[in-house]
Amino acid sequence: RLLADENKRQAIETFEPKDKKNQDETELTGDVNYSKIAVYGESDPRAFDYSGAFCNANRGIFSGEELLKLQREFLYDFLHATQEQTIKPKNNPRIDIDQVIVGRTNMPEYRDKKGDEKMEAFNDRTKRIDFPYVLQYGEEARIYRKMLQNADVPDIHVEPHTLEMAGLFGVLTRITEPDNGTVSITQKAKAYNGEIDEADDIDVRKLREEADDVADIGEGMDGISPRFIGDEIAEAIMDSMHRSRGFLSPLTTFNHLEENLENHGSVPTENFETYYRYLERVREEYKERAIEDVRHALAYDLDEIQRQGEKYMDHVMAYIDDDTVEDEITGREQEPDEKFLRDVEEKLDVPGDRKDDFRQEVANWVSRRAREGEPFEPQDNDRLRRALERKLWEDKKHNINFSALVSSGELDDDERNAWVDALEEQGYSTEGAKEVLEFAGAEVAKAEMEE
Repeated sequence: RLLADENKRQAIETFEPKDKKNQDETELTGDVNYSKIAVYGESDPRAFDYSGAFCNANRGIFSGEELLKLQREFLYDFLHATQEQTIKPKNNPRIDIDQVIVGRTNMPEYRDKKGDEKMEAFNDRTKRIDFPYVLQYGEEARIYRKMLQNADVPDIHVEPHTLEMAGLFGVLTRITEPDNGTVSITQKAKAYNGEIDEADDIDVRKLREEADDVADIGEGMDGISPRFIGDEIAEAIMDSMHRSRGFLSPLTTFNHLEENLENHGSVPTENFETYYRYLERVREEYKERAIEDVRHALAYDLDEIQRQGEKYMDHVMAYIDDDTVEDEITGREQEPDEKFLRDVEEKLDVPGDRKDDFRQEVANWVSRRAREGEPFEPQDNDRLRRALERKLWEDKKHNINFSALVSSGELDDDERNAWVDALEEQGYSTEGAKEVLEFAGAEVAKAEMEE
């Protein structure tokens, strides 16, 4: 059995380019062992040290980092290594090798070598395998989370949506804008992330196919890198610490991205305007999510959502079965309350001609849970939960002191503490909850007071 171990120089080797004066072909194929020349002679194979990168990678994988940065002369060794799988050590006959040769590079250097007529033999032996950036911003957020876990950064509370919104900005710069006019680029990014309702007329596969048709090299092969965004998140953390803020919010992260975008060498000047526009889209998306969080804190009542959910399902099942339901007050049988059903469904923008599909979808979900022995919990169905939360908000918002959200002077300490506690249950820190109340609470209050 052969175990690949780079430390033991066995079956795996990483090779990096250096300047021409400090690198020669012996790093690839090996060199003479001068301590054995006196014993065996210079031309004897036993006086040769087969410790080159190709030799160490035998029966494994050779990984060349930034391979195309090598001088052209060094690339000649790869011609026979890739085609005949042989190498020519110094003063030795050709010897066989058995390995997978992988070279990593960026797209500009690949294009440069591809267009070089003098590199025809090398290009003829090269197969391009694209390795795009992540296009699901939820997965992108996991990259930043891992960066923070592995980095030596101060212990700080990262507020909800911070890493996800940073990831959304990165993804927007990597995907192509839909050309059909019915789907925005933000909707496309959310669809790629799996945030798509069955009622939405969005075909992810079609979006990907359209992108492949119009993109020069495919989606995810250019745009903002996770490294840049990760650096800005780290800088935002240090800035927060210097200002004695024990939390990192999306607003602080957005400011750092905006301030340093033009200072980053990998961002082409012609993309600045587009990327600023994308950043504004992300700000709007965050504002909507922050408003939802504040509304949740102001009006959320789990028992009421459970009760409303059960009522909704009773009326839906009666509607599907063409049956009646018992009135909660009088106990008499009555027709399903269509107004109540539509009040819930309109909170998700379910049109009237799609209401039957939505009701059947929810009924199927409830039936499936019943077969599995699971109780009905409306908060376990994301679409139904959002609809019920929004209806609950409409029912309770008239009892909320919105002027207190706009003017902190009118805010009672007990009232504020209750809202802060509710936001903390959603993952906010105490200071972060106060910030989102100030930011999104004012937006909520102004919108409701204008109505």
